Amino acid sequence: MSVRRAGPGKFVIRYLDGGKKGVYRSQLVYGTFAEAKRLHDRQKGEAAKRAILPGRVTFGQIADRYLEVHAPKLSPRWRSQVEAIVRGKLVPRFGTLLAQRLKSADIVRYWHDEGRNVKASVLGREAALLMKLLNFAEGEELIDRNPVSSSKMPRYKAKVRTRALDSEEWTRLRTALDDPKVWEEHRASVRTLGQVVVNPAAALQRIRTRGGGTRRGTVERRYGGGLLPGSPASHKLRLRMRSATDFFAALLVTACRLSELLDLRWSSIDRRSGTVSISLPKTTAKGIRVKVLPLVSGLKTLIDRQPAGVGDAFVFRDPETGKQWTVPRLTRAFKIAVKLASLEGAQVLALDRLVIHSLRHTAETWLARADISEAKRNAYLGHTERSIASRYTHLLPADLAPLVELLSTTAGIEPEGTAGDVAGDVLPVRANRETL
Repeated sequence: MSVRRAGPGKFVIRYLDGGKKGVYRSQLVYGTFAEAKRLHDRQKGEAAKRAILPGRVTFGQIADRYLEVHAPKLSPRWRSQVEAIVRGKLVPRFGTLLAQRLKSADIVRYWHDEGRNVKASVLGREAALLMKLLNFAEGEELIDRNPVSSSKMPRYKAKVRTRALDSEEWTRLRTALDDPKVWEEHRASVRTLGQVVVNPAAALQRIRTRGGGTRRGTVERRYGGGLLPGSPASHKLRLRMRSATDFFAALLVTACRLSELLDLRWSSIDRRSGTVSISLPKTTAKGIRVKVLPLVSGLKTLIDRQPAGVGDAFVFRDPETGKQWTVPRLTRAFKIAVKLASLEGAQVLALDRLVIHSLRHTAETWLARADISEAKRNAYLGHTERSIASRYTHLLPADLAPLVELLSTTAGIEPEGTAGDVAGDVLPVRANRETL
């Protein structure tokens, strides 16, 4: 029994949850000793039902234990994806099965079930995570060995995107939201009017007229429509979408993944040494935790344009909310810019469609066409290098400065103070300095 007095009317109960391979849990209880003892016995009994017995452990118990140990170590964004795969897909299918009896055929049947029309990259991610869970269980001695042989696991190779922008296409994309007339034509083309609904019960209500008087009549309301093309609200929406252009330009200049630049904070910018440290959660397990770029040329210009902040405040923020950009809003702005710039035809293959990640492909393509060495390109993009020679190559941020200048020049982002910096009408931003 483990009931310890922690003060007047306070007790701490402690019990083992999950059997010999479980964890000890503590709980603060207010009341009498007898009440604390009853709660301890009840919690201990419920924990015994969840006991993990070697050889009798289910896949669901392994999943719970894995998330308890590893989930706190993951970045918030990647943690949510892992939990969605484990709890939303793997556990509902394999949760009640004994882990020791899982076979490769069970997993193949799971992927071939009706309705499993998903991308190859998703299947590969699920396969890798499932093997991680089983290897984790073997390391924790919850099972004797991993019952699924890696050699029998199906291999799903994701198809590679082949589309990258040239400098002229990028210029069209970057300036697509500058012309109010083009924007109004777009709004008029996508605006659809819904049906007119008449409320008979409101037929005797007084309706205010334009002259300020009232009259009796039927209340009518039209649903649908959206913003009027020439309205101030529509113009404000265009400016909000246009403000995402700086973020897209920063993605191109830094060659970052979307999540990496979204999570960039002011504490990662060191103006004394002139560097920007960008976390790489995707390659952390492979030994590359961060990439450091020089704060020069167009990168410095784009960061200087953002409202000032300190500490853990995000560098790139939505000017409407003053908070971190959301992926849906950025995706919408990018799709509209692509449409207005006429960069895609009526029928485009899935892998030829332009998405935000195409900017990273564009940066790699421009650097390769400029004959930048593969070692420098890998260091700039944060790719893992597997050649023996690459282990003996140690680059400094200053070595990557020409790459920043090359991408900035090709993208048409001039250094601060030149004519290229002058912007037209912009959406007012919240420039209040955030504190820690």
